[in-house]
Amino acid sequence: MIAMDNLDASFHSPKFIERYSASFYERAARLCHEHGSTFFIHACGQQQAIIAQIAALGVDGLEGVAAPPFGDVSLDDAMADSNSRFLIIGGISAAETGGLRTRERVFGFVEGLFERMRPHAHRWIFSSSCNTAIDTPFETMVWFRDAWREFGSG
Repeated sequence: MIAMDNLDASFHSPKFIERYSASFYERAARLCHEHGSTFFIHACGQQQAIIAQIAALGVDGLEGVAAPPFGDVSLDDAMADSNSRFLIIGGISAAETGGLRTRERVFGFVEGLFERMRPHAHRWIFSSSCNTAIDTPFETMVWFRDAWREFGSG
């Protein structure tokens, strides 16, 4: 199950979460777990200030985590700031889909990302981070898929 709250520290500060959201997220995670499911929260934007707090609530992970310039935390730091069972879904933001205009650049980006994330492969899902640049050619998305196939099996 995924809550589409767009958990962004710009709007959901640590104090706000503690006061208004923490009990909901704890109950939602517990309910999902009692019924054999997982509980994720959509979270694009500013995450660094809240990742550890959210992980401590029993939430299974964040979906849509975006590195700078769209977010404020690298995937490496998101892993370091959370616990060993917390999943992070993301890796491709509009900066990459809009800025990497050749097959070679896409493959270089994906290869480097998979190399950096290899120690966290058991809790990272390679995916888009919330959005794709509006002018992204379909061919670019095919390159991301092909790069995933090449580098994601290691």
